[in-house]
Amino acid sequence: MEIKPSVSGICNKLKPLYERKMYDVIAKDLVAVNMNKFAAAGKLLKGFSCYLGMNSPEIINSLKEELAKYDCELTNYIISDSNNIEISATGIGYQAYEKKKVESGDIIIAFKSNGLHTSGFSRLNNIKDKYLVPSFNYYNEVIELFEKGLIKDAIPITHGIEKGLKKIITQDMMLNFQHIPEQQIFVELKEQFDNDIYNYFNGGVGFCIVTDMAHKEFFSEECAKYEPFVIGYIK
Repeated sequence: MEIKPSVSGICNKLKPLYERKMYDVIAKDLVAVNMNKFAAAGKLLKGFSCYLGMNSPEIINSLKEELAKYDCELTNYIISDSNNIEISATGIGYQAYEKKKVESGDIIIAFKSNGLHTSGFSRLNNIKDKYLVPSFNYYNEVIELFEKGLIKDAIPITHGIEKGLKKIITQDMMLNFQHIPEQQIFVELKEQFDNDIYNYFNGGVGFCIVTDMAHKEFFSEECAKYEPFVIGYIK
């Protein structure tokens, strides 16, 4: 069994969270960003290690609690004496499911985000508390979809929907953002950034899956809490 590590942080969302002492959200975001990457790659997460540039036992305790929800443990952590506001985590696991060839006519299913997730905060002059809700963790649902053979490829969206999808799709695709479930945060941000909210931020989408057109209804039924919808298709 080949061990597959993956390292991620939570970008510029960390500083406002830390300054507001929202340690539980830091933990949830750090776990989510790593587990979402694992899920998209068809990997199972078995261990988790963490680096903190600041001494914060509250974050460590919150991480342990959050990981326990997924039968995973914090295997080790390092606290630096640099006193910098920085954090990253390394997820450890193994490849459990293989991706499939993406073909013309396949559809792209999107799951809604829980707000901004972890990217784009450097562009905001005024970071409101409502922008700092925890990111959705799609791990359990996506792994179940892999088990059922319903995923050809997948990717979490942190910023730039089309940019993200081009990391996994080499063919031409057609995208339509009109069906993204409305979220008040993005209604407000669109007044400031217009359609660049789909480039600078996740635009209301947290995860995308490429699948066969025949599986469309299954996603609607089994993943209802993320209000799945077809955001595009492969030409």
